[in-house]
Amino acid sequence: MRCTISQNITGQQVSYLLSRTVSTCEYGATKVEDLGMIFDAIQRGSPLNDQERRNSWVMYDITKLIRDLSTKYEVILKDVVGKRDLDRRKGDELIAKLHHYAAFENKNVNKTSIDDLYIFNGITKWNTTKKYINKTFGILKELGTSVKGITFTRLSSIS
Repeated sequence: MRCTISQNITGQQVSYLLSRTVSTCEYGATKVEDLGMIFDAIQRGSPLNDQERRNSWVMYDITKLIRDLSTKYEVILKDVVGKRDLDRRKGDELIAKLHHYAAFENKNVNKTSIDDLYIFNGITKWNTTKKYINKTFGILKELGTSVKGITFTRLSSIS
């Protein structure tokens, strides 16, 4: 049964709601790190993608740096990764991959290596990453990120 505050409910509906048993579970967490693990475990009912799982590890500086830059460029990232994927933290994942390229000079970018950025709080060379991302996304902001309307036929007529 769904009710909103603005709806009037009948006495019969109130009785029905009051007769229901609601199970609750209280999780005790004394550290922020524990909250990330609890969140991760609860979300297993609706599996998290890799980046959502990384973001559940809330205690690391790298997590905040990546989230902040992703938020700053949210409009551009929406065009690059798409609205649906942006809502599933794929913008953060793209920023993390770009940071991996800068920190490790374009070597071995994979799920495990990106996880390691978070696990080991890989903030070395963050300023380099931020500089490259600001330049790249600045160009995208100026030129636009949409390639709609460009077709193979149009490209072949250019030459």
